[in-house]
Amino acid sequence: MTVAAGRRLYTLRHKRPKWTRAKINYCASKTVADLWLPMVPDLLAAIAAAPNIGLTSYLVNDYGEPFPVAGLGNMMRKWCDEANLPQCTAHGLRKAIARHMVAVEATQQQMKAVGGWKGHAEVATYVADAAQE
Repeated sequence: MTVAAGRRLYTLRHKRPKWTRAKINYCASKTVADLWLPMVPDLLAAIAAAPNIGLTSYLVNDYGEPFPVAGLGNMMRKWCDEANLPQCTAHGLRKAIARHMVAVEATQQQMKAVGGWKGHAEVATYVADAAQE
């Protein structure tokens, strides 16, 4: 999720055919932005190593079906707890990548492109949070 600064819903929509040339494509549900984001080498390696058993989604539940949005949030909570990371949440990962982008002095345009935000106000929230630390 941090690779694409993705909301849970974005993560659920990453389907195997939706990536090419080391970029992943998805439509931001809130802003309807069509995003093509570079995939980092670790993500490419993980996808290449994953078995392709005809699933249409990378993350599936115990029944082999894509998670519903709330279900993925619950599983993220469980996985974070199991990893001894009780302070982490799905949205926290999105916030972390936004703060990282502030730390490396990404421009507003770059942050909007990665996060799928359309307005400066949305980005400004993360910039203000990072500036307070």
